Amino acid sequence: MPRRFLGQAIFLRHGQTDYTDVFPDLTEEGIKTIEKSAQAIMPFIEGHQNIVIIASPVARSLGSAAVVARTIGYQGKIKKEPNIQAAVVKDRMLAKAIFFEHVANGGMRGLSVAYGNDPRYEDAKIIEPRSEVKKRFLGYFAHLIRSLLINTGLAPCFIHVSHYETLYHFVENLFGLDYKKEDPLDNGEIIVVSIYDVSIECIVEMEVTFRGKTIREKFFDYKNKEIR
Repeated sequence: MPRRFLGQAIFLRHGQTDYTDVFPDLTEEGIKTIEKSAQAIMPFIEGHQNIVIIASPVARSLGSAAVVARTIGYQGKIKKEPNIQAAVVKDRMLAKAIFFEHVANGGMRGLSVAYGNDPRYEDAKIIEPRSEVKKRFLGYFAHLIRSLLINTGLAPCFIHVSHYETLYHFVENLFGLDYKKEDPLDNGEIIVVSIYDVSIECIVEMEVTFRGKTIREKFFDYKNKEIR
């Protein structure tokens, strides 16, 4: 199948944080994590002359994006994108109690399983429903694809800094993560998506690299906002 390279979208989760919401909102460990992530990104962006860094408007993401920019020598402006922000918390006390309940019963793996199954994460009175966060992310991704299709310049590379609940479903579904054996998406982990036009209406092909493994021949329907 003939295909044309459109560009690259790199996503990474922000670094470790104390959740102060005060920029850069990263611990010393978080800064070191993102520095390592930025170094790991370097081979993927080598040769790209059109790089854009995009971050969730949340402090810990903007702080992480600033570390990435400094490490790779990025001189451009970091763009804020609300559609890749964290789930919006409505009832902070209850959401925090649920979070610690799951962490106490299985650490981050337990929390990851619970986030996909506990109906309380679909209760809009507590937190932005996980289904809405996924919908928001896929809507943004569809918008990104459309911008690549009409681009007439150099194929861009977009580096995004986002959050666990915004990104986890992407790799969980594509790579079939089994939390009994595998770790959930960690701070600073990288997802690299290469995007190709395959001359099929409303469809692009993706190659997705995560944890050193690449999946090919995955398709994204940017009209219906779904992965095939």
